Amino acid sequence: MRVDGGDGVADQGQRTWRPGWRQAEPLLLVALLASVHTLLLAGAETALGRALALSSLGLMLLWQPLVAGAVAVTPRQLWGAVLGAGAVLVWLNGWIVLLWIVLLAALIGGRVVVGPGRLPRIAQLCAFAYLVGALSLIALPALVEPEFAPPAGLRELAFWVLPVLWLPLCLPGAGARQRSLGAGIDFIASLIVLLVLATVGLGTLAILSTSRIGYVPSLLIALAGVAAMLVALSLAWQPRGRYRGIGLSMTRYLLSLVLPYERWLAGLAEFARREEDPDRFLIEALDSLRDLPWVAGGHWSLGGSEHRFGRTLGHAQPFNFGDVALVLYTAHPLSPSLLWHFDLMLRLLAEFHAAKRRSLALQQLTYLSAVHETGARLTHDIKNLLQSLTALCFAAERESDPPSPHFRQLMQRQLPQLAQRLQATLDALSHPDAGRDDERPALVWWESLVRRYEGSGIRFSCVDTPDDSPVPVDLLDNVADNLLRNAQAKRARQAGAEGEAEVAITVRVRFAGGPALSVEDDGRPVPDALARQLFRAPVDSATGFGIGLLQAARYAERRGFVLWLAENRPGRVRFQLEPARSARPGVTASGSALPARR
Repeated sequence: MRVDGGDGVADQGQRTWRPGWRQAEPLLLVALLASVHTLLLAGAETALGRALALSSLGLMLLWQPLVAGAVAVTPRQLWGAVLGAGAVLVWLNGWIVLLWIVLLAALIGGRVVVGPGRLPRIAQLCAFAYLVGALSLIALPALVEPEFAPPAGLRELAFWVLPVLWLPLCLPGAGARQRSLGAGIDFIASLIVLLVLATVGLGTLAILSTSRIGYVPSLLIALAGVAAMLVALSLAWQPRGRYRGIGLSMTRYLLSLVLPYERWLAGLAEFARREEDPDRFLIEALDSLRDLPWVAGGHWSLGGSEHRFGRTLGHAQPFNFGDVALVLYTAHPLSPSLLWHFDLMLRLLAEFHAAKRRSLALQQLTYLSAVHETGARLTHDIKNLLQSLTALCFAAERESDPPSPHFRQLMQRQLPQLAQRLQATLDALSHPDAGRDDERPALVWWESLVRRYEGSGIRFSCVDTPDDSPVPVDLLDNVADNLLRNAQAKRARQAGAEGEAEVAITVRVRFAGGPALSVEDDGRPVPDALARQLFRAPVDSATGFGIGLLQAARYAERRGFVLWLAENRPGRVRFQLEPARSARPGVTASGSALPARR
């Protein structure tokens, strides 16, 4: 334990000081037992005995398995402990020493039950045996009248022989698994050990004062009586005959308490499955609390809203879980076990409510993400349309008056297609949450793509003959425009570089087995660092935001296709769009696989 001074220094010291003591826990226990043994030898009424009692109290605080060392002790608690220790030292006598030994034995007995290893358990059993021997052969005989005390040689023999039981605590590994606090002690077992030792001690003194037969016979009678009582209780708890025993009655009682909770939890699961709105789910779940036999009614508040159910009469028991403040009204105050059950139930309710709120927030974020991605993709479509319109405007500015037949044919081909694509983009903006399933015959789409890029120096090749089978026009146009615009920008950059040949761009399509589109150029390869980010995140771009391929890849994934970098080497850079079932991972210039989006 530590005193928290508020400057954080105690925390740093605790982290280094406390674990060292925990590793030497068996030696601390030996020192504690040695101080108790010396106290019994010196006597409680002497000055040395009072000093030894104070030292044993300090060693107990270092060794104790009840409170973790990280728990802060306030100055008020520290002064209370100091005053309590002072009061014990002022009124120290044999009875207080006897009670001290019983408490230590109860603590060690509770640890023996849950001892994780053989050697640590043997060491703890030896320490427990020492305390029981010291209690029955040294401390308790010191309180009886001299004529009924055991032989003096027996007490002196106990002083010399009992310390031998400390030796297992000094062996290596005796406390290797006894460093955990709280979980390393069984409080029920400690309570039973405390009651048994107290019964034996007080029973010995009671038999001695009434029968006057001597200390040793009185101790044996008390031990026999306690043993017979424990055997009778064990037989009554789980007998061999037809009688089911106290254990079954206790189990039935506990089940009678648990059954209403089990029904309420089943209803809670049903509410969670049926109701998606978190507020309505909370109202139904809390209103169902009135079905429990102990609850008359209650009221709760969440944020600025309040709700009541049942009758708000009787004993009020407040609960707080999450953002909800709940007050339950019962006819009688709730017992600790019922409070524990209610606390567990309401914690589960809080988790369900928080999960539903997170689910609702996730749905909203998913919708907003879909709107954002749709807007980003359509923005890229509009950018492509604007580039096409810019090219037409540039051609119109250079056209002579009157226009040539070639220019009129260009306008007749391009303007209707641009209007149609712009109308499709506006439709998608009007309904961002609706999927675009515009499908047209493969032949119509292929001829439209070829006419759209006529005169741009791009070679178009079709592996098989396009027919009237429908193809997703919106997806193919989006991917083709992105890839071809990037290829044209790459050709323009390399055309301005000295000693660079003009980049040839080739478009190949295949319709058998599902439409597949590839755009290939013979320019420089995509750098490996950039290739690893393609289709995964926005990339650096001098002409935009660098999200065109990312949006195209995500859109293709939603439509059951995959867009990936199929080849990436000098003179051959090829991007491929094809159905996901037939896609293969791409490779870099070094031949390492590029992860494809599936």
